[in-house]
This record gives sequence, structure tokens and C-alpha cells, in this order.
Amino acid sequence: MLLSRFFLPHLAQLPRQRIAICASFFIQGLLFATWTSRIPDVRALFHLDNAQLGLLLLMMSLGQIVGMPFNGWLVTRFGSKRMAITAGYLYGAVIFSLGLVSAFLPGTTLGRHLFGGILFAGGFISALSYTAVNTQGVQLEKCYGRSIMTFFHAMWSMAGFVAVGIAMIVGCFHLAPQYHFMGIGLATAILLTFTGGALRVDPPFVTTTTADAKRPSMAWRFTPVMLLLGLTVLGCMLCEGAIYEWNGIWMRDVVKCLATQEKTAYMAFLAAMVATRFVTDALVERFGVKTILFFSSLLLFLGFFIMIAGAQITLGHTPFLMAVIGCASIGIGASTMTPLCCALAGKLKSMPPGIAIAEISTIGAMGFLIAPPVIGVVSKLFNLKVAFGLMGLMAFFTILATLFLFRCKELKAQ
Repeated sequence: MLLSRFFLPHLAQLPRQRIAICASFFIQGLLFATWTSRIPDVRALFHLDNAQLGLLLLMMSLGQIVGMPFNGWLVTRFGSKRMAITAGYLYGAVIFSLGLVSAFLPGTTLGRHLFGGILFAGGFISALSYTAVNTQGVQLEKCYGRSIMTFFHAMWSMAGFVAVGIAMIVGCFHLAPQYHFMGIGLATAILLTFTGGALRVDPPFVTTTTADAKRPSMAWRFTPVMLLLGLTVLGCMLCEGAIYEWNGIWMRDVVKCLATQEKTAYMAFLAAMVATRFVTDALVERFGVKTILFFSSLLLFLGFFIMIAGAQITLGHTPFLMAVIGCASIGIGASTMTPLCCALAGKLKSMPPGIAIAEISTIGAMGFLIAPPVIGVVSKLFNLKVAFGLMGLMAFFTILATLFLFRCKELKAQ
């Protein structure tokens, strides 16, 4: 990538790689949050009810699930750098394509089907990008010898915060989502062109658990530690998916706030996530991974409890304030769980980091697969409060998973 030579050329290798990895996480977060911030507008554009919207959102999650088994192999076979660059460009093209469909086929059945197909492809590509950039982060963390993974995920969340801010600004000018999508798709491609070449080349992986130490096994191993790590990420992604894709509908239909206030709780969620991720590495060094994961899962549960409790109170602005507080609590809880679990999986001695991260991500991505349609169907059969209550129950089971996680011998050995 020719333009990468102009990207901080005089900086030392490790800091330059760290900034480039941060840029890749930022690109991921910006693209994803740009899409999710305009979901209420897309629902109106294609005249969807909640159940239809849930099925549309299912397509991206389904693409992630289909892609995950291949992503570990692709990253291990071709290298995380090459896959991060390839997936980054394709992800931007997906968001750009969503803009094209919104521009030329709004409110049509064909447009709705094309939109769903592009979201499916976007899910596949985003999963590949997720595995690749997390593998980059895990490898660099080993070089630093201390926890830095949550800082990378902080950049993902920061990008989401920026994306929602942009969405609020363009909303004030009544800019249609199609132009918004196309502009962000182009902007991320330009950023990747400058930073992609500075990403880290993977070192060879040597396993200590197989007879042939020169050839890492590509097979998945659903060991107890991998299942518990996956279930922890699953619970986190269920809760994240509920906020990312249904918070706007919650604010519009349940809280019934003004249109200009709809994204306030979402901003609180992202702001809390960003702030927490910037300090989590220091907290991990001080209190340990086990303590941080437990309290994070507890905050997930409390966040949904606060939102649902607030919706029962009709006094003044209480539902609005409780929604903001609840989303902030969920943001704090969700901020640490995925990066810490990815870091733990990537450091296991039994498999290459690309395979390990892809394995727990596949289990975790079921959260994004399950949450959109389940919330859509449950909200249609009952109401959105019941659907969010179900997410709170899933958060409670995440608390149990974190309690059992560090009883596994493989983690005790780290």
C-alpha cells in the first residue's frame, strides 16, 4: 500500500503498529455504528414493522455466524494483516452499497431484499475483520507484555460515539441515510489506504500441545475454557445487540421522547463504553481479569433492570433519565468483556490465536444472531419491555459464566 509510507514514517515500529491497529478498530466501529444509528430511518424508509425489522437485522448476524468458521482459517492461512486490509475495504463497500439501495429502491420489496442480502454479506465481512484485527491486537499485546487490548476496543467504541454524533448532525440537516452511508464508506476506505500498510505481520505460531510443533492445528476444540469464554461473550453480545439495534426503537416507542432526544441514551451507552475501555487496562493490572469480568456482567444485568424499571414510572422525565442511566450501565459492563475474553483466548497455548478468537467469536456472535429477531418477535407478541427483560435474564446467566470461568485449569496456568 503505497500511501502507507506517509503514515507516521519516523515513529518506532511498535507504536506505529499500535496506532495502525487502533485505526482498523476505529474503521470497524465507525462503519457498524453508522449503520445502526440510522436503523429507525431505515425502518421508515422501507415501511417495516418490528417483526420485519427484526428479520432484516437478522441477516447481518446470520452472515457473521456463517463467516466465523472460515475466518479463523483465513486469518491463520493468509495472515491477519492481509485479511484486515481486505475486509476493511469490503466492509466500507458494504455500507456504500446500503446507501445505493436506499437511494434507488426505497420502500420497495426488491429494495428490502437487496438490503437484506447486502447486510448478510456485511455480516460475513465484519466477522472476518473482527477476527483479523483482534488477532493483530493479541499479537501486539504479547510484545508489550501487558494488557492493551481494551484500548483497541476503546477505539472501536470511540468510533461508534463519533458515528452517532455525525448521525445527529446530519439528522439536524435532514440528510437522507443513503448519502450518509456512502460518505462514511468512502471516508473509511481513504483512512485504511494510509494506515493498512503499517499493520503487523503475524509471527509463526508454535503449539506446545501437539507432537508436530511446526504445524499449528486448524481444528476447533470446544474445551471447557473455550465454551465458557464463548458463553461470556455470547451474553455480552446479546446485550450489546439489544442496545445497538433496538435502543432507538425503545426510546421512540417506550420512552416516547422527542425525536431530537432519541439518540441520547445510545450516546450515553457509547460514552460509557469509551471511557471505561480507556481505563480498563489499568484496572486489570490493579484488580485482575476475574474481578473485572464479574463486575462487568453484573452491570449488564443492572442496566436492563434500570431501563425496565424506569419505563414503569410515568413521572416527568423519569423514563428518559432511567433509560440513559441504564444504557450507560450496560455500556460500562459490555466494554470490558469481549476484549478481555479475546485476549484470554488468544494467549491459550493449545491453538493459534486466529482460530481461538474465531471460535469464541462464533459462539458470541450468536448473540447478534439471536437478539434482533427475538426482540422483534417478542415485542410483537407482548411488548418491548418483555423483550428487554429477556435480555436482562441472559445477562444474569453471564454472571454465572464468569464465576465458573477461572476454575478452568488452562486459565490458572496463564
